[in-house]
Amino acid sequence: MKRKELKKLHQLSVGELREKLAQARKELDDLRMSAGREKTKDIRAVAKKRDEIAKLATILKEREFFKEVEEAKDEKI
Repeated sequence: MKRKELKKLHQLSVGELREKLAQARKELDDLRMSAGREKTKDIRAVAKKRDEIAKLATILKEREFFKEVEEAKDEKI
C-alpha cells in the first residue's frame, strides 16, 4: 500500500474504516477459496490482502485508543 493510499485511509471515519475492513476480510476469504481451486497469476494476492487488513485494523485501533485517551483527559479536568 502506497503512502497516498495510507493517508486516505487515515482520513476516513470509523464507520468507513469498519466497512473497508469487512470488505477486505470478505475479499480475503474469496481469494483463499479461489486459490485452492485454480492457479492464480498473483501468488502474493493473499499476503497483500492480509497486509491491507492489518493496516486497516491498526488505524481503527489507533482511533479507538486516542478516543479513550481524550475521554480520560476530559474526566480529569
